[in-house]
Amino acid sequence: MTIKRLLEQKKKMKAKMPSFIRQQTNRFKKLEKKWRWPTGQHSKMRLIRKGNTPLVHVGYRTPALVRGMLLNGLTPMRVFNEKDIQTLDAKKHTIVIGAAVGKRKKIMIIDAAHKKGISIYNIKDSKAYEKKVKDELAARKKGRKQKVVVEEKKEDKKSAKKEEKTKDTKAESDADDKEKKRLEAEKVMIGKTE
Repeated sequence: MTIKRLLEQKKKMKAKMPSFIRQQTNRFKKLEKKWRWPTGQHSKMRLIRKGNTPLVHVGYRTPALVRGMLLNGLTPMRVFNEKDIQTLDAKKHTIVIGAAVGKRKKIMIIDAAHKKGISIYNIKDSKAYEKKVKDELAARKKGRKQKVVVEEKKEDKKSAKKEEKTKDTKAESDADDKEKKRLEAEKVMIGKTE
């Protein structure tokens, strides 16, 4: 069978495939919707009784040649930096950018993918996303510059206030010194007259 026919078969199988849920999740809220194999001696689900939720079995498996592929025939590969893209082929792979990758690095990965002609699976419109992120980064940079300017102005005001205080304290200390000298001179004069 060709891969195209297998992909069509996979699509049909996926459409018919039931959603496998844990036993009695419809009865108890505390049970998660994750799949767990049913246990228990009298479990109707384990015994595959009619009318119970279906169990995971080999018969639901997709064809081996297209297993792990997307329905468009490309295999998704997780990427964390530009070096990971160098080994990929545009005809066989599509990339999924890792969740822990920051915005700057995402832009670099997107540029490298565009150069190589590789599609990006987890970003719908990569060019619009790239533009949006570049605008955000530029705005953040501008905001930082403004913040630095505001902080510098605050520092200038603080230093000006400190200078004024030092001038005031110097003037007060000079006035105090003059007053002390005058008082001492008066005492000396009083002592001489007596």
